[in-house]
Amino acid sequence: MFYERFGKPMFDRVVGIALALVTSPVLLALMAVSFIAFRSWPIQRIESVGRNNEHFMLYKLRTLDSDLAERGRRRRLGTLLREWSLDEFPQFWNVVFGSMSLVGPRPLSPEAAAELEEWQQQRHTVKPGVTGIWQVESRGDGRILEYNTHIDVQYLDQISFWGDIKILLSSVFAVMRYHEGDDRERELTHKTLRRMIPFDVIAWAAAIMFAVYARPTFVWPQISLIGAIATSIGAGLLHIGWSYFTGVYSGLHRPGSREDAGRLAFTSGATTATLLLLFTLFPLVRGIPRSALLAAGAYQLVAGYGIRFFTRADIDFQRGQTGSKRLLIFGANELSFETVRALRRGESNEWLPVAFLDEDEILHRQRRMGLPVVGGLAGLEAATRRYAAEALLISVPGLDSGTRSKVADAAQAIGLDVRILPDAAEMIDGVSPELRQISLSDFLARDEINLDLEAISGYITGKRVLVTGAGGSIGSVLCEVLAGFQPAELIKLDHDENALQALQLTLDGVGLLQDPSFVLGDIRDQSRIMQIFSESRPDVVFHTAAHKHVSFLEAYPDEGVQNNVYGTLNVLHAAAAVGVSQFVNVSTDKAADPVNVLGITKRIAERLTAHFAEREPGMFISVRFGNVLGSKGSVVPTFRRQIEAGGPVTVTDAEVMRYFMTIEESCQLVVQAGAIGGKGDVLVLDMGEPVKVVDLARRLWVQLRPGTEPQITYTGLRPGEKLTEVLSGPAEILKDKPHDLIDRFAVDSLDPENIEVAMTEYGLVDQA
Repeated sequence: MFYERFGKPMFDRVVGIALALVTSPVLLALMAVSFIAFRSWPIQRIESVGRNNEHFMLYKLRTLDSDLAERGRRRRLGTLLREWSLDEFPQFWNVVFGSMSLVGPRPLSPEAAAELEEWQQQRHTVKPGVTGIWQVESRGDGRILEYNTHIDVQYLDQISFWGDIKILLSSVFAVMRYHEGDDRERELTHKTLRRMIPFDVIAWAAAIMFAVYARPTFVWPQISLIGAIATSIGAGLLHIGWSYFTGVYSGLHRPGSREDAGRLAFTSGATTATLLLLFTLFPLVRGIPRSALLAAGAYQLVAGYGIRFFTRADIDFQRGQTGSKRLLIFGANELSFETVRALRRGESNEWLPVAFLDEDEILHRQRRMGLPVVGGLAGLEAATRRYAAEALLISVPGLDSGTRSKVADAAQAIGLDVRILPDAAEMIDGVSPELRQISLSDFLARDEINLDLEAISGYITGKRVLVTGAGGSIGSVLCEVLAGFQPAELIKLDHDENALQALQLTLDGVGLLQDPSFVLGDIRDQSRIMQIFSESRPDVVFHTAAHKHVSFLEAYPDEGVQNNVYGTLNVLHAAAAVGVSQFVNVSTDKAADPVNVLGITKRIAERLTAHFAEREPGMFISVRFGNVLGSKGSVVPTFRRQIEAGGPVTVTDAEVMRYFMTIEESCQLVVQAGAIGGKGDVLVLDMGEPVKVVDLARRLWVQLRPGTEPQITYTGLRPGEKLTEVLSGPAEILKDKPHDLIDRFAVDSLDPENIEVAMTEYGLVDQA
């Protein structure tokens, strides 16, 4: 604030006067050449809008004559003046007169300023600048200035002394960059290198003058000023001459590369040696010590290296500016800083970080990693406009799902693409430049899953494992998880040949179905299931095959009974016959306090599993969890299709709530449960907090159609549906918690001979 109010005006006046005086000889020469070329007064006065919308006359060298201006063309001189920004030299006098600043937003015409939106008018709270962020970031990229005022407004977030110095220096290197359309590789050709010639020549002149006048004796009267100037001119000419042979400006190498450094060193060395030879053979110039020539050669070489180093750094930086998606980052923390570094090191240039957002007010108006912290979530919309952002990265370790949901909803509501960092397991060296799209699973309140790999390996690795319903949503992912533990054989059983083929393509990359581990069979066929188990003789069985759609089973209860009850009984009998050591029955939360056909049939399957646990030597358990995001028949694919069709999304009731878990989470915990379960137990997976289905629908809508209002229609609860689900029944008693995310309950066993009695008790016989 102090610099903005007091330091900046003083800095502008002092440096502006110095630059105006230093450039005056060049400006006068250019004015003379321009007058001859255009045959009209060389200085143009252009009405512009300055601070507080006050009008002033901007000075500029003429680059067009009246005839060519009508046709939008320039003479060669005008093109040269624009390429090198020499036409802006008169603006230093605007700084001297107080109407402009050295650094600030570019001045606009009154017509362009009048069309700005209210938030864009903020650019007029400071003086316009000779140079600014727009000139550094966007010079020569073909974008219209008036359409990029958000870049000028950004300057308000970062006004500082060192920021102005950085912009001034960056502007010099921006002039050195060669642009031709979008051909970014041309920046590395000889046209970029040739632009270094005047800088190298000036470096020789400065080096000789400094080396001559900065000698230890400082006896200036003995030094010939004319001789020093002549030597400087001669050094520049010799440097250009030697460069023809060394190829330092040939464009066959990158600026700042080792090859470039070697060619420059040879050129500077050859120039120095030639100067020494000429001074020895032809002592025409007196008062110039030969030792000063050696020092000047070293000074010039260091200056040349510096020019090339900064040019290369500038080119590399600018390469990341074009074509990148402008990214806001929510969370100014170490993880975010590492992410910014990784994105800047990346080769794809997909993302361009432009600013941070953080709820910590202490960080506001500070700068981190060269980017401003522009406020908290409340300032998201303003920051999006100001920085023309296209995406928001949520980068806050341990952020709870409620806050994450709030941030994502706010961002998606204004059309931002919301991204999130990969999970820790997916990241390399602690950070990854690959920013994944936020998904519905990121809104689920869930602790990180920590698997007991040793316990799992103990009952999976080297064993024969069979999975029923292997082609289904859960079964297929479960097979992928199990394959990672290297079983001796993984038998994939399903009644759907298409599902098995898709699974083989996923696991093996082929779909020929010639692998005997892919087995076609129906669990309702008792003899076929017994044959499959007798031939494969599995040690471990995961039973996932079931009918799971509530509405269909309410309409066709007998199908639910045949598949979920008697089909499970067939699998249990076959498993007991071959002596499996571990049997895991995959159940559902609807089996707790069941009220529909699905819940009743799965409850009976749990009790049948408990019965076999009492009679058989193997470990027979059930695992119970809720809805799985993205599984076949779940709400997410249905909502997705409805949204893609234009809506509306149908939800049964505004208050209906469900437990949700990702397929990957559920399968990992099912495998973990198999390692820690006791005989006859029902293991209930921690599903976190229940989620309103309508909230799920809204989030999916704004994710697929950002910036539009969700269209939702309520259809009413269907038969067999409840507003809320429970994970355990009222009569079930929690035995213990063998894992952070798993509870253990006991369940009454059911003798297969009493299945009809049980179905009568549950009221299922009348339905079936």
